[in-house]
Formats: sequence, structure tokens, C-alpha cells
Amino acid sequence: MVNASAVINSVYTREGWKIWTMHTSIESLLQFPELDPRDGHMTGAISWEKQRAQDVDSVQPEVIIVGAGQK
Repeated sequence: MVNASAVINSVYTREGWKIWTMHTSIESLLQFPELDPRDGHMTGAISWEKQRAQDVDSVQPEVIIVGAGQK
């Protein structure tokens, strides 16, 4: 079971309504709650959140790519 939301763009054709695009997002897994960040899950001795904070503070990028989505 999940909590999720969706946005659907549809078009009306001669055959009736057709889904053109559908975007979905799972917001939470009801039977599998997230583990506390302090457990070091998949990161080793420190949590992903703390590792990410260290990386963000220590990196000075020369290039930033914005909007690298798919068509």
C-alpha cells in the first residue's frame, strides 16, 4: 500500500478519451516506513543526510546544469 498522486493529460479522439501523458509520484510506503537517518543505511558510519550536507559544503562546482529532463 502507498500514498500517491498523479497528473494525467488526456485528449479526446474519434475513438474516445486517450491518455496522452501520466505522471505519478509515490509519497509514502505505508507498510515500509523510512528508517531513521542515524542508522547509516547504505552509507556506512554516517547517515546519507549528513554525508550529503558534508558534500554540499565541500564542493565548488565550475559548471551547474539546470533542466536536464527528458522529452
